[in-house]
Amino acid sequence: MWGFYDKEDAALSVIEDESRHYDLYAYELNPFSCHAQEKTTIEDMPDIGQVPSSYEFLGYDIVSKSLSDFFECSPLSCNHGACDFLTNEHCLIDEESYAYQVLLQICGLGSKYEPGPYHLFRVYRKQGA
Repeated sequence: MWGFYDKEDAALSVIEDESRHYDLYAYELNPFSCHAQEKTTIEDMPDIGQVPSSYEFLGYDIVSKSLSDFFECSPLSCNHGACDFLTNEHCLIDEESYAYQVLLQICGLGSKYEPGPYHLFRVYRKQGA
């Protein structure tokens, strides 16, 4: 299954000898979620360690998770939110405080985006990929 892996070796085992065709990304999930009908909530998240120093920080993303056990889409890229909010060349937000403000706006009642819930991610890419 494609998706999130807790170790780089596990992700590489899926693509086997084709690793040169893929970039590796790492994600850190902030321990809270936001939903239009609810307050921002703090969640207990497992600590799986730190992102290796061989990964470069690309920015913050806001990602929905409403219909499955897996994260779904980003309103920044999937719903053209990058037209409404300041993003970088990766369609991500550079500053954490601004990313949190955007998260709250996207979750707001009457927002033009899906109702969520939404989560804030830090996005990294393996350097040299």
